[in-house]
Amino acid sequence: MPRALAYLSATALLAGLVTGPADARADSPADRKLATARTPILGDHLNATLPDGMTLAPRRASIMSAENAADDETRGMLDDGSARFVMMAYELYGLAGTDPKATVEADFKRARHEATLSAVTLPKPLVGFQFTPTKFASDKDANLVHGLYVVSGDGSVQVLAFYVNTAGAAKAADWAALAKKVVATLAPGKRVLAGTSGVRAAGDLVVTVPAGFVTTAQPGPDFLVTHLRKLSVLGQDTPSCGIYIGAHPSLQYKQTASKAPPKTIPGKLAGAKVDWTLWNSRGRWWTEALTPHPNGKQQIHAFCSTPTESEVPDLRKVVETLRKK
Repeated sequence: MPRALAYLSATALLAGLVTGPADARADSPADRKLATARTPILGDHLNATLPDGMTLAPRRASIMSAENAADDETRGMLDDGSARFVMMAYELYGLAGTDPKATVEADFKRARHEATLSAVTLPKPLVGFQFTPTKFASDKDANLVHGLYVVSGDGSVQVLAFYVNTAGAAKAADWAALAKKVVATLAPGKRVLAGTSGVRAAGDLVVTVPAGFVTTAQPGPDFLVTHLRKLSVLGQDTPSCGIYIGAHPSLQYKQTASKAPPKTIPGKLAGAKVDWTLWNSRGRWWTEALTPHPNGKQQIHAFCSTPTESEVPDLRKVVETLRKK
């Protein structure tokens, strides 16, 4: 799926309960002290010193869905009376390419931010481009006060965005100053998006991925989804797959609202013969298959999508390597 604009939605950014000192106040948000310990961000792709009292609170689409994976997204929340300050960090799974500045500028233009973009100095090998609203808004549940593109040493791009709710918007400039204090502490972590070929875990199974793919795990209450994503220059529409292991799979075909019936293609999954379905919806090609897990207690649901039909067979070949460890 295209990753360029994945960080734009403000839905549920500021929602949810926060544990910690909700009524702690400072004279100005800009004067808040930072914690003494550093906090890993995006599975320790980055790390930073967050404001004292800020807690991490992963998002989820519903109580029945998995929390957004820590490798994919980090949400930090800080309450000051009725004001709420939120840091959102997103792994875009996109590469900066040979011209990081041009790649970031193109993504910034697609995002249609009402903000200015400029370079900012970060510890090497990180490269930063900050974006600051041209006018602070106050009429949304989540109002942007500061943002940052980060190009990591592995060539991948992350975005950090800082928001306040309506109650905090009156001091938006002070919250922006606090955001910049956090940004100034950013440093590279231990995680690297290598995109190398090899055997990767998918729960209690394994799958062999080709070069250029990265895998991440998204655990749910009683299931696990392993995501396979192909790295490419940020903004490109690229292939991706998911491997669900659990008791209640949800077919992608029903969710994509395709009007045409899917084609059926014989294949295999986890060593068993299956029928893969193939269809086109919303400008992408989709394929999926179901089979019982070898443990006899769960189901395996594999699904892939890609912008071109010609890429579908190769994606199926990757997922068909799924097997016991």
